[in-house]
Amino acid sequence: MKPERRDQLKQYISIRKLAKLANVNECHLSSIVNGNRRASKSLAQILTQHVNALLETPYFTIEDFRPENNK
Repeated sequence: MKPERRDQLKQYISIRKLAKLANVNECHLSSIVNGNRRASKSLAQILTQHVNALLETPYFTIEDFRPENNK
């Protein structure tokens, strides 16, 4: 995830809370958000849905959690 998107994500929801909502390990999610790992397509869809549910207008995309390259 790009640094500016990561900062925006953290304004809306904590990694801990998002991990609970998505039923994923907090350390694993942190690695994804920090760009050290790439989420599976299904996990990226789940994360995108949970985050966008908090917003009036959807902002985050699957590609935020599944970038073409990790950094």
